[in-house]
Amino acid sequence: MSNFDVPSLMVALREHPVPLSHMIQLRDVIFEQTGRSNFLFAACRDGEADGSTLADPELAEALSGVALGQWPMGVSAIDSWAAAVLERKPAAVLEFGSGVSTVVSAVLMRRIHGTGAVRVFSVEQGEEAAAQTRARLEALGLNDLVAIHIAPVERTLVDAFDSSGYAVTAEQMGSFLGDVRPEMVLIDGPFGGYGARFSTLPVAHPWLAEDAEIWMDDALRDSELAIAHWWTVLGYLSEPSLQFTAKGIVRGQRGDSPRHYAQAAAGLGRGELQGGEAEYVLFKMRVQAAADASTGLKPPFQAR
Repeated sequence: MSNFDVPSLMVALREHPVPLSHMIQLRDVIFEQTGRSNFLFAACRDGEADGSTLADPELAEALSGVALGQWPMGVSAIDSWAAAVLERKPAAVLEFGSGVSTVVSAVLMRRIHGTGAVRVFSVEQGEEAAAQTRARLEALGLNDLVAIHIAPVERTLVDAFDSSGYAVTAEQMGSFLGDVRPEMVLIDGPFGGYGARFSTLPVAHPWLAEDAEIWMDDALRDSELAIAHWWTVLGYLSEPSLQFTAKGIVRGQRGDSPRHYAQAAAGLGRGELQGGEAEYVLFKMRVQAAADASTGLKPPFQAR
């Protein structure tokens, strides 16, 4: 595998999304032979580029002088997101992680719908970052299109799963969105350790349009690969694929029947073992087997 030209393969596949399961298999083979975590992310990500190189002229002007691709989304990822938004013309967008992506979505939503209503709902982990985003939005006349909810990163319980993540519950997410049901979701935060983005889709899931599109940036990282895999296993995400643009994008659809294990986990705590509890025991064994595997992706949560 050391002689396998992974970057060239990624370039060849840039315009051809790959099923997520195939990507994880490739990652596992590389890890077995190199022992290097996040190999794909390091080998295949694009370099930094100025915002003026974006394909959309209005976005290029709005982000001229802004370095893209290190912490913000990369140029090719923004180009792909912009093209998808303009094609779908969603009534609202939900994002996790504010910044460049907020500006991009707000510019596009103004072009599609005009002003006068909030169209971009953003969850941000810190007030300082939110203030910077608001200042950039104000300079471009976009403030009235965006609502930002501050949720610091801490230990979070979603259903029966512990992970780090935004301190926002499904109920709080519902209050934030009100009657809006976003049709496109962009996950580019929070900044945190392994598994920090796991809770984002589960807390948003009840409030999304039934046919919502789910996008997650930084998808070539082991953490994001693992998150997308377990979202799929749990039914929050369906038909996931990976697009080799910038730092990698997982794209999929909102799953229609997520599994919920909180009640079964509570039953196990009381010593019960009926149908739901037995199913959850088997699921926990699957999670533990993944955690114990020497070469596979580690689960992004702990099952209670």
